[in-house]
Amino acid sequence: MWYSAVGSIVTLLVSLLAVPLAAVAQPLGKVYRIGFLSTVPPPAPVWDALLDGLRERGYSEGRNLVFEHRLSEGKAERFPEFAAEMVQLRVDCIIVTTTPAGIELA
Repeated sequence: MWYSAVGSIVTLLVSLLAVPLAAVAQPLGKVYRIGFLSTVPPPAPVWDALLDGLRERGYSEGRNLVFEHRLSEGKAERFPEFAAEMVQLRVDCIIVTTTPAGIELA
């Protein structure tokens, strides 16, 4: 009987010690995917401001945020293809900087 009680205590202690290890092994959380459709890359100050705002709210590229960039290089006819790609990629949000890209997504 004494061995049974000791065995139960040891099992309980080992279980309690293993809980923090299991918590560390959990994934860090959702990685959000943001689609970016435009004709050209955004100006550096605009992009930096966007990243700074996201960082202030706890999002950072490479940790819990991924950007999917698609640039049409002045060819508006490419937006339908890019919009379809964004749907297939299951992005959480799409940023558009041009009217033709926004109309395609509407």
